[in-house]
Amino acid sequence: MARSGKLYRQTYQFRHVGEFGVSKSVSDPNTGANIPKFQAVKRLHFARKKQTLSEKAQVAGTEYADSIVITIRHNKALAEMKSLFAKINGDVYEVINYSVDDDSYDSVDLLTLKHTEKIAG
Repeated sequence: MARSGKLYRQTYQFRHVGEFGVSKSVSDPNTGANIPKFQAVKRLHFARKKQTLSEKAQVAGTEYADSIVITIRHNKALAEMKSLFAKINGDVYEVINYSVDDDSYDSVDLLTLKHTEKIAG
């Protein structure tokens, strides 16, 4: 039986790997100041979602401009985290929107990511 729907992804599409985590304060050994650092919580496979020109035009001028959207299998633990970050290919992204879909056994979640230079707690 073939599944249809916009959010459904084939298993082979989840070929990218990323680390998902939170901000953790670490003491700088030289100054003693607390510095926020990325602390990985989960390592997951994800699929990239292509944005259409129409979608890009709709978010122009908003906080969603220059963002990327990825799909992960539904993960209740990540969905409940207040502040979430993703590390993909060495770059750190802030999760600015986490859209949960937990209607079936193979549900997926959409995460909107925005590249960030600093990790805030």
